[in-house]
Amino acid sequence: MIKEHDMIQERILELVKYRLTTGLVDPADEVYTVNRLLEVLGVDDIEDETFEKVEAQPAWTQEEAEEKLEGILEDMMTYAYDNGIMKENSIVYKDLFDTKLMGCLVNAPSVIRARFKDLYDNESSLAATDYFYKLSCDSNYIRRQRIKKDMKWTTDTEYGTLDVTINLSKPEKDPKAIAAAKNAKQSAYPKCQLCKENEGYAGRVNHPARENHRIIPVTINNSQWFFQYSPYVYYNEHCIVFNSKHTPMKIDRATFGKLLDFVTQFPHYFVGSNADLPIVGGSILSHDHFQGGHYTKYDGTTFMTDALFDIKYLMDKTGNTSFVGTRVKVPEEYKLTTEYTEGDATYKFYNNPNALGLGMVSSPSIEDVSLSEDNPFENQNMVFNALAGTTKEYFTKIPVINSEMENVSTSQLTDGHTKYFPTDTSIAECHIDYVVKMDKDSYLYMYLPTKYERSCNVWIQDEDDYMDGSEPMEYAGQFFVGDNYSIMNLGKFYEGQELRIRITVANDDNEAYWKDQLFYTFDYDSFAQTCADMQKNVLEVTSFKDTYLEGTVNAENDGSVLFTTIPYENGWTITVNGKKVTAEKTK
Repeated sequence: MIKEHDMIQERILELVKYRLTTGLVDPADEVYTVNRLLEVLGVDDIEDETFEKVEAQPAWTQEEAEEKLEGILEDMMTYAYDNGIMKENSIVYKDLFDTKLMGCLVNAPSVIRARFKDLYDNESSLAATDYFYKLSCDSNYIRRQRIKKDMKWTTDTEYGTLDVTINLSKPEKDPKAIAAAKNAKQSAYPKCQLCKENEGYAGRVNHPARENHRIIPVTINNSQWFFQYSPYVYYNEHCIVFNSKHTPMKIDRATFGKLLDFVTQFPHYFVGSNADLPIVGGSILSHDHFQGGHYTKYDGTTFMTDALFDIKYLMDKTGNTSFVGTRVKVPEEYKLTTEYTEGDATYKFYNNPNALGLGMVSSPSIEDVSLSEDNPFENQNMVFNALAGTTKEYFTKIPVINSEMENVSTSQLTDGHTKYFPTDTSIAECHIDYVVKMDKDSYLYMYLPTKYERSCNVWIQDEDDYMDGSEPMEYAGQFFVGDNYSIMNLGKFYEGQELRIRITVANDDNEAYWKDQLFYTFDYDSFAQTCADMQKNVLEVTSFKDTYLEGTVNAENDGSVLFTTIPYENGWTITVNGKKVTAEKTK
């Protein structure tokens, strides 16, 4: 059994090892960090044998370090309580103490702000927030192990996919702590838990410790604000943007200018505001602030986009689907690789045989492709033909052979759109039907070119079944979901099959707009063969880190270009065979 003194020495060095693994601070600060931890824990020294023992341990990966942190801190807090350093062995006092420990591992605000600004200026806003979010997690300000306890799921609604969460990461206070907080001296510093004065604050029984907390200054509408993350993560990368002054929330015209200014600076984030009303919930209304997060949704997919964006694997979970609507599952052309059951859920993992890597060799003609604003299918045909050096019609448009409307009036707009609206608003039913005939065994895709944000429900049925009237139409999903128009996959059907697609006006405005109705089938066999040929000349990644990747690719012809779907950002440096080259954006 390890003696208590030996144990605490080891845990101190292991916590420093955690800091070095995660990159929280520079290795030059190693001795300084050790000494700060010695002071907090009331330990005078570390023996040479302990240094040697910990140094002999294998190096940790980031994931291993994350898993070990909770146990290291728990041992340290047990030692602190046993030796009278920590007052009580309760959740409140433990949170105060382990935050003090983690505060020893975090750089000063000036260092972190300088690094954030450097990444923002020379790489991208995404690189800057990625750095800051990882730091907020590595410092245990966002407690990863507690966040894992949160319950999260999604549900489809008429307004799009809704995230539902039950937050279990916020610790419950024990009765002793509640009593202590009641009797504690009242302080107006910091004025609330959002104020800038929380950065580095040691906390007390009635105010959380924030020694590991850091904030980033941002200018919004020519005024000083700060950017931080929520420690409780109600949604992905849950961020908080707050006024530098402790001033009450007020929702007015200027609010929207502030919101737009923030997302202009950080376009990968959304941000919104609570109402300035106490009935809304638990927000701190005494301090003007916004809340936001980071979501990336890959929607409206096709075989071609999956290949081009190197989607190698898809996961299907019982009750969830991979495409819009509950009817369409992972394509049967993708190969099931792994399946396992956990509780009531079954997880299936599929391999995409057509994935084309992060880059591929292409002819220079890719630089001359000019894309349409209204037809994503022809856009995909053009891009893929240019990349592959083919002239094939992978997506094929099929005509509407019949159309019908019920309780619908139309009007033509000067911008080419047709407006659809109820003839009689007292009648609930208002829909447009299109009948198409499949030209091959294929998935059927639909897109309605429009610039108006008006949702429509989409239904589908075999025409013979519809005419027979024996079965109801099947719900296929909603067009315009989550502020985005996406290609809809309506399902797989056979050559010669006639299908009725119904589009219902399903919004509060009682109107819908589109320029045309696009229905396309897909030549999968021809596409798969082309992908097999292209996979001979794709970028093979040999090494990568957060800020670079390296790989090899073979170009068979002079003048070829390397095409990549990685979004271009300022600050890129590209070398080919050791020689710096300049990237060019495609149109």
